[in-house]
Amino acid sequence: MVSQRPRPVYVSVIYALGLLAVAVFLVSVLFTAGAYFASGDEVGISWNVSTPAVVVWGGLIVLAVATWLRRRRQERR
Repeated sequence: MVSQRPRPVYVSVIYALGLLAVAVFLVSVLFTAGAYFASGDEVGISWNVSTPAVVVWGGLIVLAVATWLRRRRQERR
């Protein structure tokens, strides 16, 4: 029988922040796409991208994926 160690708290926090970051990205993209397609030709739409926000949220996603891959690789050993 294989015994599993409990997941450390920091791993759960990283996963939760990564999921939050993915949700923020998806909602932002869907909201922008909805505004773009819902606006008519007479209404011009513009959008701005916050570089610090993209770096922070993207970094959280990368950190969560890297943690998941590292833990998955360790479980195989």
